[in-house]
Amino acid sequence: MWSSPTTAAIASSSSGCSPSTRTTISSAWISPTLRSTLQRLLAVSDLENKLADLKRASTQQLSQEERAALLALGSDLPKLWNHPGASAETRKRILRTVINEIIVRVEGTQVQLKLHWHGGDHTELVARKNPSGTCHLATDTDTVELVRSFARLLPDASIAALLNRLAKRTSRGNTWNAVRVCALRSSYDIAVHRDGERAARGEVNLEEAAQLLKVKSMTVLRLIQRKVLAAQQPCVGSPWSIRRDDLDSQAVQRALTAGRHDTPVTPNPGQGSLDFQ
Repeated sequence: MWSSPTTAAIASSSSGCSPSTRTTISSAWISPTLRSTLQRLLAVSDLENKLADLKRASTQQLSQEERAALLALGSDLPKLWNHPGASAETRKRILRTVINEIIVRVEGTQVQLKLHWHGGDHTELVARKNPSGTCHLATDTDTVELVRSFARLLPDASIAALLNRLAKRTSRGNTWNAVRVCALRSSYDIAVHRDGERAARGEVNLEEAAQLLKVKSMTVLRLIQRKVLAAQQPCVGSPWSIRRDDLDSQAVQRALTAGRHDTPVTPNPGQGSLDFQ
């Protein structure tokens, strides 16, 4: 690699030559290749001069005003960290400036971190360790359990629509569709819904129960709310699951016969009744 002393040597030797010699050199030696080399040497010399200027500037001490400004920034690290102009490289430099070292220790399912600050303080943090074979882009446990429950009642497309109504999102923040529900089931070994499996288990939904009892769906819902009819629902808004045999129970038949299912779903205790003669 060419350096600036070489450039100075060439310039010195050239200046010591006679005009005729310099003319001979320029005519015989100055070729496009040599001209390009000389231009690179001059560029290297300029960069070295700039580097020397930067070194001289870095050795200068800060003024009282500059020192006070830096100390003010140091006392408000969140503002400096969240500044719109702070890049990733700037944040790395901030961390290297304020943190001396970080000691990490794994204890069971926890990761214990101890931060040693340059000022002498220490901060201890505890984080949950991801189980082996998993990553941070994992669907939350509640959503997985909902899909496990829904798969006994609904196909993948209906499960996706229900998850979206419940404002659930995938591990990447996307909405659900049948393909993503299928991928989740495959990851967690959840069996796919089969047509007729509810009937095979002896279960019916709200609408089917109303048809069997020959009443409205709201009537069946009132019986469920009064705990006259046992039913299960994974979450609010999901389908009800009712055992077929419970529809023939004496409590259900007695409630239908007595007509108590005609009262409001949400009765008002301050509401009176009118007796007609």
